[in-house]
Amino acid sequence: MSDTQNQSGNPFLKTPDQYKRDLNIELNYRDDMALYLSKTTGWDLGECDEYIKRVTGKGGKFELKSPTTACLTRAKNGDREQTTTTLNEYLKDIVVNRRLFSPAMTVYLHPDEKVSVLSNYVHQNVAKRALIKKEAIKAKMEGNFALADNKENDQASYKTSNNSLSGTQVSEYNVLCNKSAHSSLTSTCRTATSYGNANNEKFIGGNRHYWCGDVVKANIVSIIRHVDRDLIAKVMDEFSLQYPTADEVMDCIMYSVKLYWKGEVELSIVRKLVDGLDPIDRAAFVYVGDMYHLRKHNDSFVRKFIYELSTKAKEPIDNPDDYIEGMDNDTKAFVSLLCTTELDGGQIGDLKEKDPRAYGIMGATVKNTFDVLNRYADVIHAFWVTDNVPASVAHIRNSIRRLAITSDTDSTIFTTQDWVDWYVGKIDFSEEANAVSYTMVYLATQAIVHVLAIQSTTMGVEANKLNVLAMKNEYAFPVFVLTSMAKHYYSYMSAREGNVFSELETEIKGVYLKDSNCPAVIMDKAQNLMREVMDNIMAGDQMSIKKLYRIIGGIEKTIVDSIQSGSPEYLPSGSIKDRGSYSNENPYSSPYNHYLMWQRVFSPTYGDSPAPPYPAVRVTLDIRNKTQMKQWVDSMERPEIVERMGIWMKESNKDIIATLMLPREVIEQSGIPPDVIKGINIRKLVYSITRPFYLILESLGIYMKNDDNTRLVYDYVHGEDNPI
Repeated sequence: MSDTQNQSGNPFLKTPDQYKRDLNIELNYRDDMALYLSKTTGWDLGECDEYIKRVTGKGGKFELKSPTTACLTRAKNGDREQTTTTLNEYLKDIVVNRRLFSPAMTVYLHPDEKVSVLSNYVHQNVAKRALIKKEAIKAKMEGNFALADNKENDQASYKTSNNSLSGTQVSEYNVLCNKSAHSSLTSTCRTATSYGNANNEKFIGGNRHYWCGDVVKANIVSIIRHVDRDLIAKVMDEFSLQYPTADEVMDCIMYSVKLYWKGEVELSIVRKLVDGLDPIDRAAFVYVGDMYHLRKHNDSFVRKFIYELSTKAKEPIDNPDDYIEGMDNDTKAFVSLLCTTELDGGQIGDLKEKDPRAYGIMGATVKNTFDVLNRYADVIHAFWVTDNVPASVAHIRNSIRRLAITSDTDSTIFTTQDWVDWYVGKIDFSEEANAVSYTMVYLATQAIVHVLAIQSTTMGVEANKLNVLAMKNEYAFPVFVLTSMAKHYYSYMSAREGNVFSELETEIKGVYLKDSNCPAVIMDKAQNLMREVMDNIMAGDQMSIKKLYRIIGGIEKTIVDSIQSGSPEYLPSGSIKDRGSYSNENPYSSPYNHYLMWQRVFSPTYGDSPAPPYPAVRVTLDIRNKTQMKQWVDSMERPEIVERMGIWMKESNKDIIATLMLPREVIEQSGIPPDVIKGINIRKLVYSITRPFYLILESLGIYMKNDDNTRLVYDYVHGEDNPI
């Protein structure tokens, strides 16, 4: 183990003093260009360095000139003035005066100069929320669901208090106004998430954001310039690792490049750079931050490493407290998942008295985790704890991802299924397969800790707070099913924050998968179908399309039959208030108009509406223009209704009617008027009610929806006999 790892105690982290802030853009540019020139020409690096300094220096052919920068500077009394400087001077001032520097380019005083009161407030709230979240999970694990709900509400209150500060600081109407705070917070959070996504893509999937040739060349040079060559040579020899050839380096590059562009000329330039790399350079470029390509060229080594790390201890140790009490949250989550059987739905703290042997096995598993990481510490430090971060994070939103299946402002969700397939030979949910998945998640979360420490260092965060910015391993999803709609998915959750559930919990996100306008009985059927899909996945079974169509088509026929019979069962509800509740003086321009229309047009035939206020049934008509309105009126069978409708439309100055609010009391007794049923777009209504089922179908690769609703499952099951 290297001195660095001995000092830090964690091979995935350097010691705080070894994280160095570097905002010297010109120096790094010159060093990169000198190295690039040396590798592509074969010239001596010293000569290349002198040449680059000469041609980019003052008066040189390619003189570097720092761009002029306008900035707002806050004076002692809080007032701001616009000043002009150069970008180099701006960055130099940040470094010399130890300023805090957000990704939004906003600068703040260092805490040694002025402590932020709001920062301390947020810090305390975060600590309180974390404690309450643990209490909520503990209560839930113990079956005390009432207490768990109360605790969840409490932690949500702290979350709201913290999150509200960002919006508060944007508003000019309170004393906390500080407009730069929101952009600083958001940019910091999004940068961390972008690094999380990019790190996972590269580390687990070998996928790099190589969207243009310049990014490829710059990343090659940056990586080989920021590694410990002696340490790489040592681990390559000690563990008999393969040095990638120039062709294999190009294969590594093309694995990512092919997602974005083609170009023989540009690729030939990249190839010239690759041909100039020595074996250490090639190993550094391919393996740094990339376990996928380390596996590709060193299958047996990576398989052995994962086996050792993912294997649960078979016998307990005598001093489990020495290891369990020293766990960080990521290690706790990892070991808890490996020891699911020992926990048996409980918590680690309760296991010590409940089952000492199981507690000892958990302690032994923690010890094994630390022992394995220490044995491979030099490999970890040589390839995964360098000064390099994933490339082109600034443009990450345009990246094509291979395994980061979804993310939000402060989270990333990714899959390890390809690693399970590689290690086990198939994708299943056996103990071995789960252990491999947990191991890859654990390694990815450890790698991102170092990357975020680099980000924090660049921002000027104090050494003792370098790891405050973190992306913790919060949830474990054995099955995670995406739909085509953003933020709509369903999944099984097996663990949360290191607590393993005795039974899988269903996690459903998205308004159309949870709170659709459809009746509760249909929503229950949709959610039961989601569970059936996930159960089949875990059992290794296939879903029958015919069965899905029969289920969905049957539900749709029930809806169609109900509407055509005049039942309001599947129609959304509304209400009509008394006239005084509406501010508009013209009754024909407010919802009160629906009451007037019923009384004038339909009440002589179907009965009077109760006086407002009253509950109503909302009917959306298939009418978008005057022609469709005329067609509907002309289709009415009762001449007296046609006549009254014409008179009422003139009196109310209406050309079209898109929606009707019918008195529920009358409709439940007499049914929806047949003339009204003729105006309903039944296909659109059916889809709006069964929308969750179409999202489920799309999650399985079956796409039917279009803007005009010309394809419904109903058509394939019942359409020929009873078209709509």
